[in-house]
Amino acid sequence: MMTALGLVFKGKTIYEGDDKDKAMNQDAVFIKCTGCGTNNRIPKTRLKEHPKCGKCGGTIEPETTIIPCAGCGTKNRIFKALLDDDPRCGKCHEPLKTIPFYNYVVETTDRTFNEEVLTFPGTVLLEFYSNSCPHCHTLTPILNQMASDYAGQAKITKLNIERSPMTASRYDVMSTPTIIFFKEGKEVNKLLGAVPREEIETRLKYLL
Repeated sequence: MMTALGLVFKGKTIYEGDDKDKAMNQDAVFIKCTGCGTNNRIPKTRLKEHPKCGKCGGTIEPETTIIPCAGCGTKNRIFKALLDDDPRCGKCHEPLKTIPFYNYVVETTDRTFNEEVLTFPGTVLLEFYSNSCPHCHTLTPILNQMASDYAGQAKITKLNIERSPMTASRYDVMSTPTIIFFKEGKEVNKLLGAVPREEIETRLKYLL
C-alpha cells in the first residue's frame, strides 16, 4: 500500500521521504496479485514473508525457478524477481549462472536471428511457424506457458517462415511447425509437427 510517506508492508512504512523513489527502484519489485490483478510493490527482502495484496488482501506468491549450481550440482529455488541480483548457491555459495530473463515468447526474424538465438548464452527453443498452419496455433498456448515456466532457464522464440524465409532455408525447414533447440548457439535437436508438451519439455529439460 502507498501512503504519503512511502511503501507500507503489514501496516509498517518501509521507506519514507526522499528515499522512497530510490528504494522502490532498487529494493522493491512489482508482483501481480493472482486474485485481483493488482501490481504490488514488494520489498525484495520481504518476498519470503508471504506479503499481502494492498487492494484485496490476498496472499501474493512470487514466482520461482530452479537453477542448478554448476559447481556442486545443487538445485536452487530462486525468486524470478531476484535473478538479476547475482544469486548464489545455497550450499557452496558459488555464483549461480543465470541467463537473461524472458517470461514470454520472443518473436524472431531473419534480421534479429543471430542476436536472439545464436549469441544467446544458454538454451533456446525456436518454433518455425506460419500463419496458415492450424497445428502452429495449437502450439501457441503451450509455448506461452513454457516461456513463463522456464523463464531464467531457457528462452522460447518463434519465427514466421513466410516473413523470414532465409533462416528457414538455412535450417532446412520444409514444414510447420518445426521446433529446433539451440545450446550456446548450436543446433542440438529438432522436432517436426505438432507434438505434445511432454515431448517438447523432455527435450528442453535435457539441455538445461
